[in-house]
Amino acid sequence: MGGSGYEKGLRRFYTPLIDTVRGIATIEGEELRHLKKVLRLKEGDPLVVLDGRGRAFRGRVERLSRFSALIRLGEELEPSTESPIKITLLQALLKGDKNTLLVQKATELGVSRIVLFTTRRTVREPSVERIGRLKERLERVSIESLKQCGRTLAPEILITEFEDALTAGTTSPLKLIFHERAKTHLKEALGQPAGAVTVAVGPEGGFSAEEVALAESKGYRAVGCGPRVLRAETMGMVAVALVQYALGDMG
Repeated sequence: MGGSGYEKGLRRFYTPLIDTVRGIATIEGEELRHLKKVLRLKEGDPLVVLDGRGRAFRGRVERLSRFSALIRLGEELEPSTESPIKITLLQALLKGDKNTLLVQKATELGVSRIVLFTTRRTVREPSVERIGRLKERLERVSIESLKQCGRTLAPEILITEFEDALTAGTTSPLKLIFHERAKTHLKEALGQPAGAVTVAVGPEGGFSAEEVALAESKGYRAVGCGPRVLRAETMGMVAVALVQYALGDMG
């Protein structure tokens, strides 16, 4: 391997169609449209391709056609932009486009897994069909953020119910649930090193006492984050940034 996962000046394209045996990648769909119509790359132009699973390669456009671009792979790049700690963000589903903003910023901040969930205070219980569409859209948002911020590994995105979300986060040795009445401050909880952290953030109006008790029964520690009340979408971003500052690679 050589170089870093983020090559300054080279355009980055996502594709799951990377064949290292043959030394080629294929770009299709919206990424192809962006390559041809927006950036107007030509045969022979250099770029970077990434698969969203941690691999990135330098390459050159070898052939352009109506439905695909064939990329000749060069050296594999060292993925140096991933966080040294694995952060799982459990976030209550938000209204409208706020979920998009949350996933975009969580990806930029280095989150490994984003689990959106419903609670008793969720504004409206989404249908299975709507959940599927939302998940697909948020995965596209994550890929776009991945390309922009220099990461190579896209966060896993799940949408489920609250108790299942708590279970998804129990693999982390440090598990935190934010609650405005918590007696422990976040600063105290982050006093010891941890290789993986789960942070749970509630909906507008916060978690109910029963939900906090359920989380605590699964090993979560209730923490607060200062005297001011933050919006749900703000709290998720702030929580991740503070964890990265205290234990990760920010600051």
